[in-house]
This record gives sequence, structure tokens and C-alpha cells, in this order.
Amino acid sequence: MAFGVYGALHSSLVAATLRTPQPLPRKLLFVVLTAVLSMLSAMLALYGSRYVGGFPGMSGLRLLVTLAAGLGAASYAVLVRRFWVRELTLQSVVSITLGCMLATFGVLMFGSLLISSGGSGLAACWWLAFSAGLWYHDRPLRSLRHEAVGR
Repeated sequence: MAFGVYGALHSSLVAATLRTPQPLPRKLLFVVLTAVLSMLSAMLALYGSRYVGGFPGMSGLRLLVTLAAGLGAASYAVLVRRFWVRELTLQSVVSITLGCMLATFGVLMFGSLLISSGGSGLAACWWLAFSAGLWYHDRPLRSLRHEAVGR
């Protein structure tokens, strides 16, 4: 449930701050869909935990959480592409996804203080990676749009 709340919080900020104006029902639909996707990613990781028992130590759990974070990032990036930034390329979606997976894995490997915060530290690092990736890949698109408007 907490991941659904985290997803709703982040997507609310994305919906409020992205430059493309959208009607309120569309923004709300985006928030609801991302919250559901966040919960589904967490549920998938819980379900998958049955099958990682053969890995030594915590490596199976780290792999599973990292893959779930990647699945969540990919589905979220596709939603952002569908709702807000249609020019976002598949390569950008993959790059954002890998950035989120790297951030998640980094926290799981080295961020014991962030993990002990009840999951919010992990979520915050994921949010930062996703938002930074979206910002990075949207920069060239913004300049292209400004050039097109100036013509």
C-alpha cells in the first residue's frame, strides 16, 4: 500500500509541474494509474520472492527489488510518454528505466541508512533517478519545440 501512496505522491507532482496543460480528469487518471502500477510492481516483487530462495544471502532479494523497480520505471515512463511527452523515445524510456534500476541497486547495496527509513529512502532515490532522467531526456525536446514555435 505504501508504494501506491509513494506513486500517487510522485505522479501528482509530475502532473502539477509538467509544462503541458491537461484537463483535471486526465491528470487524475494519470495519478490513479501510476499509483496502481506502483502497487502492482511491489506485489510482483512480493510474489517473486518465493522464487529467489536459491540465491546466496540477500542477492536474490536485491535482484528482485531492482527488477521490480525497473518494471515500475518502464511502465511509469510509458505513461508519461502517453499522457505528457509524446516525443519521448523508446531509447529515453530504456535509459530512464536503467537509471532507476541503478539507483535502486545502489541503495540496496550501500544505503543501509536509506533502507532503514522504512522504504521512503529507497522511494526518494528512485524518484530522483526517474525525475532526473525525465528532465535530461526532455531537454533536447524542449529546444526542438522552441525552435518550431519560433519559425
